[in-house]
Amino acid sequence: IRMKGLLPNVDIKIIYPGLRPGDKMHETLTYDSEQLSPTSIEGVFKVSDAVTDRVNVELAVEHLLNIANARDSLKTMPLLNQLVGISDEETDASKLASIG
Repeated sequence: IRMKGLLPNVDIKIIYPGLRPGDKMHETLTYDSEQLSPTSIEGVFKVSDAVTDRVNVELAVEHLLNIANARDSLKTMPLLNQLVGISDEETDASKLASIG
């Protein structure tokens, strides 16, 4: 507005409608499985995940590929959620829709 030489609430009325259905007051940026550690900067945290055994990850990915190739979505999504650290409580339609 100002870049066009106009003034907010003088030349152009500004309306603050408030929250709409579905709007969030805050955003969750980490999963329950992740750990927050303080840094030297106040209010900034480092996010770390539990160290996972490479062999177990490879076996789990192989299992995931097998059930995905069999097109078994009832088993695929829960295992995929487990691998990426999404709990059952965190899994909802909006998260699944954002996956693809």
